[in-house]
Amino acid sequence: MVTVHCSLCHTFAGTGPRGLLLERLGGAIESAVCRRADAVIALTQRLAERLQADGIAAQRIHVIPSGVAAAVADADVPDRFADVGHPRIVYVGRLAPAKGVDTLVEAAARLRTPSASVLLVADGPARSSLERAIRRHRLGDRVRIAGFVPHRDIPAVLAHADVFCLPSRYEELGTALLEAMQAGVPIVASDTDGIPAVVGSAARLVAPGDPAALAAALDALLADRQQAGRLAALARERVRAWDWERLADRVLDVYRLALEPSAHRVAGPALEPAPRSATPAD
Repeated sequence: MVTVHCSLCHTFAGTGPRGLLLERLGGAIESAVCRRADAVIALTQRLAERLQADGIAAQRIHVIPSGVAAAVADADVPDRFADVGHPRIVYVGRLAPAKGVDTLVEAAARLRTPSASVLLVADGPARSSLERAIRRHRLGDRVRIAGFVPHRDIPAVLAHADVFCLPSRYEELGTALLEAMQAGVPIVASDTDGIPAVVGSAARLVAPGDPAALAAALDALLADRQQAGRLAALARERVRAWDWERLADRVLDVYRLALEPSAHRVAGPALEPAPRSATPAD
């Protein structure tokens, strides 16, 4: 039984000797393990189709995304970052090259929206380089790195966001993205890997690694609050398909199926999608 989150073959984009080694060696191991598994869970239909193209039997592949638990905070909850101004652009996640936060910092230097602030609720190996970029662009009054925040407090952070930004270079399905959708925060995200299928028409998408395009999309959404409200409403409706209450039973069913003596011969329905009734049309 294998669950593929960030595929080293089809999602991860290695750079430098270490990254390329991980992509090639890790990708070969991933392929071998998936071919031997009685059942494989892929987070997105996109990834499932690529795994099938690699020679993994379609009847072994199940599309079950990561879910999000109901934990929406009321807008009246105290703002722990009250000293960060509005309009407020929020990123939640790791500070790592794959997340493209450097693109967001570069975009912050290009923002035309007066008084717009960027709050990075995150920590990680790229923090030092990002702090240097903030100083280089003289963005100390516009961009703040808040560091690690307990997950239980993230809904409250999102309740005070004007826009959520996910500038990943590659991403199959980001949990923070689902949480922002659930919180009803307008979203600007990278047009890459599994993100477009997750957000559908409920977000503005830009090419990864393009700070000018990212800044323009953020400015446009901050200026057009009617569109921002429409996207937020669409996101809240759409994210219902990723409710863990719906998904947990499907995961359990796949595990039960994989444990059956005949699992190596019959492993369930091919490329099982989320129920259409739970996935709003774009």
